[in-house]
Amino acid sequence: MEVVRLGRSDIKVSKIGMGVWQASGDWKGDDNEITKAIEQSYELGVNFFDTAEVYGDGRSERIVGRALREIGRDNFVVATKVYGDHLRYDELLKAAMASLARLGLREIDLYQVHWPDPWKQIPLKHTMRALEKLYQEGRVRAIGVSNFAVRDLEEARSSLSKAEIVSDQVRYNIVQREVEEEVIPYAKREGITILAYSPLAQGVLTGKYTVRKIPKGLKIDMDSG
Repeated sequence: MEVVRLGRSDIKVSKIGMGVWQASGDWKGDDNEITKAIEQSYELGVNFFDTAEVYGDGRSERIVGRALREIGRDNFVVATKVYGDHLRYDELLKAAMASLARLGLREIDLYQVHWPDPWKQIPLKHTMRALEKLYQEGRVRAIGVSNFAVRDLEEARSSLSKAEIVSDQVRYNIVQREVEEEVIPYAKREGITILAYSPLAQGVLTGKYTVRKIPKGLKIDMDSG
């Protein structure tokens, strides 16, 4: 498995990572299924595993933490994300400690802002100040963001003085390519790694779905067009 650096950091990750979003929402499966998938991915050379506190209200982080204990912490690069309701300074610090506890870690390799906040209008400088504190204390090895446009990246970067943003996790696949216009050129120029989520468009690009086999909850007018 080829490995790449996260931004300009010293963290090296497998070029293919595993997102543990499956343990979200109404999923009723056995946690052991995901643990086995993590173990098999690791056996195939994957060392980068991405989760978030909002996935299953912490369930996903706990599953990743269990896999860490079974396989060994040194074999993992762990990424998680802070929820958009926890971007105020004190709330973010509290959220980070809760994620560390669920994961069973002393240090998160990549701690990301899940979404820029459009509702509460929390200034990014407060969020970045909290992330930088965690970085300086050794609670996180690197800072990342997710779903950030160029304007958000620039504001966030300008609020940091002792750390850098190493990655931006965005939706990117061959049918959803909006980030090619501005985000990817900017990231390439500034040494920020792009982490692509939904690279197979949640199964659309695998042949899993057809006109007669559509995703659950999606309605198609068979008489249109």
